[in-house]
Amino acid sequence: MIKLMSENNGIFSQFCNLTPDLLDCDLHIHTVATDGKASVKEVIVHAEKIGLRRIAFTEHVRADSEWFFKFADDVRELGRQTKVTVLVGCEARILDNKGTLDITDTIRRECDVVLGSVHRFPDSTGGYLAFSEVPAQEFAQIEFELALGFLRHGHGDVLAHPGGMSIKFGYGFPNGLLRQLMRKACERGIAIELNSSYISNMYDFCSLAREENPLISIGSDVHKIDELGQCRNILKEIL
Repeated sequence: MIKLMSENNGIFSQFCNLTPDLLDCDLHIHTVATDGKASVKEVIVHAEKIGLRRIAFTEHVRADSEWFFKFADDVRELGRQTKVTVLVGCEARILDNKGTLDITDTIRRECDVVLGSVHRFPDSTGGYLAFSEVPAQEFAQIEFELALGFLRHGHGDVLAHPGGMSIKFGYGFPNGLLRQLMRKACERGIAIELNSSYISNMYDFCSLAREENPLISIGSDVHKIDELGQCRNILKEIL
């Protein structure tokens, strides 16, 4: 059975309940195991140095990522050697409007937290659309429908970088769509990621989050060691 965030040991808090101590985390980190530049050990050491209390290693996975099980064991072993709370997680691609993730149940069971993210737009033949071929006026809506499907069906714990592809490719992601995602996330007990690598206007995002009050996951989408804690730092300046 897929666990909802409300059952997930209080890893996340609602936006309006965030305190300075709860901001001292980074729950979206990649290492050399996938497309990051630092090792797990290097990230943990740096997390200690900059005062993070909790981190989550969330490597990109697919259903055939057999390497992940040893990775999870290694993370847990290193996590026992630090005062930082270290979580095992993953980031899986949302495959369709039903919220299906490219992941197996055995990988899910290894994880403290599962991030679902939109990285590609599926076509009608089982492949993916080229972003350059998607009409500008349809781009955000397609991403919205994929994210909404994930939230509706509860196949993970966090919607990672909502609207991220639309923002990345310069189309923007309307606040009205983001508000709908936050409302559905509240209904389903799934966290919305506050991701400093993708969000173009943190003030607007936080203003909406204050009104809708979803569970929030704080993540810098770390790929380089100096990115660790960036989202925390930004939030402490504006909240």
